[in-house]
Amino acid sequence: MNTLEPTTTLPDTAVEPAVAIEHLQVRIPVDGSPAPVIHDVTLTIGRGEAVGLVGESGSGKSMTARALMRMLPDGAEVHGAIRFEGEDVQEMSPRRLRAYRASSIAMIYQNPHAHINPLRTVGDFLVEGLCQVQKVPRREAEQKVVALLVAVGIADGARRLSQYPHELSGGLLQRVMIAAALATEPDVILADEPTTALDVTTQEEVIAILREAQVQRGLSILLITHDLDLAGAACDRLAVMYAGQVVEVADGAGLVERPLHPYSAGLLAARPEIGVRARLRTVPGRPASGFEVGDGCVFAERCAFVTEQCVSERPQLRSLEGRQVACHRAEELDGVLLPLADGPVGADAPGQDKEPS
Repeated sequence: MNTLEPTTTLPDTAVEPAVAIEHLQVRIPVDGSPAPVIHDVTLTIGRGEAVGLVGESGSGKSMTARALMRMLPDGAEVHGAIRFEGEDVQEMSPRRLRAYRASSIAMIYQNPHAHINPLRTVGDFLVEGLCQVQKVPRREAEQKVVALLVAVGIADGARRLSQYPHELSGGLLQRVMIAAALATEPDVILADEPTTALDVTTQEEVIAILREAQVQRGLSILLITHDLDLAGAACDRLAVMYAGQVVEVADGAGLVERPLHPYSAGLLAARPEIGVRARLRTVPGRPASGFEVGDGCVFAERCAFVTEQCVSERPQLRSLEGRQVACHRAEELDGVLLPLADGPVGADAPGQDKEPS
């Protein structure tokens, strides 16, 4: 078993950060009381970098993106820091916040039908931000968005401007969402499950469009998804999130070849294999939301390697030879977790103590 020496500080990204999230915590009111949905998110997105945020439903991925946009529910309590180009997003004035949302950061939502007004044309949706916020003349704005529609794979863009959302397929409407996000020439794009409702071929096309925009425009991208393979193919680095906490950050190849957190290993083991007819492996137990976990490790109730320390003390995200992991036993488990991709992930997993130690 390999032994890795932890460092005391988190590693810097190879490029200058466009977005820096430090120890983000979010509580939202539930039945009159604040409930934690994000416990601890520390993450950077470099200039021109694509970062994948992966995890099961309810882990807090979308809430993290909404915190970046400062679009949390009324009454939400936010602690920690969110910085864009060094500026604290939480401290932005209403006027600065409008400018930030209008030109610095944009969001692509999971379901375009739910975020485009069905009573207005596609053209109205695309040019609204340009005309009302950036004061671009209507004709000039239309010319710009038609060119963007062509860039995202909609050849007859001029005709589409007069159509309504229900007249477009899911794939075309998602392309419209991407064009709308690119129209204001943002520095950062948050893509929240942008391919979930699309077929595999269309998924590949949408991701290719985002990657091309990233390269050509120098965009920083946060891709939120539950699809580990998709994130690995589309992103420079991956951040694994569970129950409101980022538990591991690594480059895609490093995460697949050598997961350091039991949850990351469980996600890898649960992937279907092409050409293999076998029952899919699962991570034992039920996915937990941020408000359901106790004081210890957020993954403790489902982990095959849990100890008393894991139950009583929450591990913090720390550096481990260029990686980041929130696990008390990361050094011990290095090399032990890799076989989980080809074996059990439950209580009979290798390396499991019969009694907590």
